[in-house]
Amino acid sequence: MLPRGARRVVFGPEPGTIITLHGDFAHRDFWLIDLKSGSGRRLTQLASDFDIRDFDLSADKSEILFDRVEETSSVALVERTG
Repeated sequence: MLPRGARRVVFGPEPGTIITLHGDFAHRDFWLIDLKSGSGRRLTQLASDFDIRDFDLSADKSEILFDRVEETSSVALVERTG
């Protein structure tokens, strides 16, 4: 069973596993879930100010790639000429 608010899961690096975000809405960590046993293992212990919206695994499944929302972030417009 996934936690309330879990919008994204990815297949894990080992067969029969998934990676998801667990925790409350204010703070979540990445967890590896074994689908056969149902057991989970926390992969990260992120700072309380991390606000993650989406994530994926790198092509070789060795790294978790994620976006981080910050209150003080800047926005840049990149225009392509073509």
